[in-house]
Amino acid sequence: MTTTVSNHQDFKHYTWLGMMFVALLLIANTIGPKLVSIETGLGTLVLPAGLWLYPLTYLTAVTITEVYGYVRARKVIWFALLCNLFMAVIYQVMIWLPGSDEWPYQQAYADVFNMSTRIIIASVVSYFCSEFLNAYLIAKLKVKLAGQYFYLRAVTAIGLSELVNTVVFVHLAYLNYLGYDQILGLMAFYYCFKLSYALITTPVLNYLILYIKKADNIDHYDYRTNFNPFAR
Repeated sequence: MTTTVSNHQDFKHYTWLGMMFVALLLIANTIGPKLVSIETGLGTLVLPAGLWLYPLTYLTAVTITEVYGYVRARKVIWFALLCNLFMAVIYQVMIWLPGSDEWPYQQAYADVFNMSTRIIIASVVSYFCSEFLNAYLIAKLKVKLAGQYFYLRAVTAIGLSELVNTVVFVHLAYLNYLGYDQILGLMAFYYCFKLSYALITTPVLNYLILYIKKADNIDHYDYRTNFNPFAR
């Protein structure tokens, strides 16, 4: 088993992968309140719009960790979290600012961009727990399995981290608003959807990762990494 490390830090794909991760998170949280109805043979399927995009953040985090290692993934995860908080604050400030009499869309603007404090907290806590767990599992399983069985490693990491995300977010966001039977049903449906998403897309992701490893000449193994999320 060998570890390939580039002789320089100016990787071709690390920056755009990090930017993609941040963009996916912000877009998913912005479009999240919209409900999308899909007619199926079993009836109408209603999903939050963000649910279609949010699993891609895990796939992107898997790519960054698998190629560049946990430390570089940790930097991206923290940066995305801070950007998400900054976005939420700016949304609230823009809503609080009085709209012009010549612009009749103030209420519609507020309805679309308003994020309750409870939803923000639920989003931040669930994101922090699940994204760092996802990166940790990818890094540790890669060392444990000597870089083999990528599909198994990716699906295991995404499956467990998505489970944590779903349980934490749904409880924090909807407890005392929905009955517990509804909460359990919501968690089961969301988790099955996100896990199916990962099962279908991971084989394609494997080819992308192989390409990036070759292009950037790096295949990092976290042998002596400090996995503390707060470490520098």
